Amino acid sequence: MGDFQENQRREDEFLYHLGRTLTNWQWVEAGAYKIYAALMQGAPPKLNSFNWHHIQSFDSRIQLLDGCAFLQMKEESFKDEWTPLRKRVEASSQVRNRIVHGAYGVDFKDGIGVPRISPSFMDASAVVRKRAGNPQHEFDRSRLMKEGAAFKALSHKLREFAETNFPHADERFPG
Repeated sequence: MGDFQENQRREDEFLYHLGRTLTNWQWVEAGAYKIYAALMQGAPPKLNSFNWHHIQSFDSRIQLLDGCAFLQMKEESFKDEWTPLRKRVEASSQVRNRIVHGAYGVDFKDGIGVPRISPSFMDASAVVRKRAGNPQHEFDRSRLMKEGAAFKALSHKLREFAETNFPHADERFPG
């Protein structure tokens, strides 16, 4: 099986990057919430928080945010900026879902372990939808690093969008 310590180091490094990637995703979710809370300015902050966090699916939260944005903001410039950002958030959410709902494993080739996340063997839809065995739906260390950096950049873009469009929004989170 090759050098156990080297394989363990690779696995530890992969899991570190998995953690960083998911942490960066949390900042995307926080950025989306910041925009929602700004749109709902004037409503009690705890009520805003409850409404947002009561919804289990992030995709559904984005639908709520999108609806609120279009009801609140009439200017075309806002819509022109928000629509591509929303699409980017939606696409990133699909990547996040493939990461967290995939199966972790280590493939061995010539005794060298290569950690990765792939569609779960228990997921029959992965076969039907041609995700199983498709490298586009697999995540190795370098892809996790790339996606983690993309999530971080997206979180900055969401924060910038909120600060530009809602400069007087309450920075506090309900406590």
